[in-house]
Amino acid sequence: MPDTDQPRIIAHTLREQIALGELCPGQKLPDDRTLARRFAVSRTTAHRAIRLLQDEDLVHAAHDGAFVNDAANLSTPANPSGSEPRYTATTITDTALDRLYAELYQLRRQNRVYRTASDRGRESA
Repeated sequence: MPDTDQPRIIAHTLREQIALGELCPGQKLPDDRTLARRFAVSRTTAHRAIRLLQDEDLVHAAHDGAFVNDAANLSTPANPSGSEPRYTATTITDTALDRLYAELYQLRRQNRVYRTASDRGRESA
C-alpha cells in the first residue's frame, strides 16, 4: 500500500465512526500516537489523517487535541436514518481492540498452519 493512501484510509475509518455515532459531537479523537499504534503507521501519517478530517470540517483542533464538530451530521448505508447508533465510543476500549487484534493474529497464524498442512497432504497424494 503506498504511503500516501494510509492517511486517507485512517481518515475514512474515523469518518465512518463519526457517521455511525461511535465518535460523537464534542468527543475528543484518539491522539496521533494512539492512531499510529492502532493502524501500525507513523505519527506523522496519523496526524495527516486528522488534518484531512479538519479540511472537511468534521473535526476541529484545540490545544488539547482534535474534537468532532457539532455540525458533523453524516449518514451511511449502515445507519441511513441517522437513528441511534448500535455502538457508542465507550463500547470498544483500546484494551478490547488490542485483544481483538491479538485474536485475529492468532487466527491468521492458525489459518496459515492449516493451509500449509493441507498443501503438504496434496503433494504426497
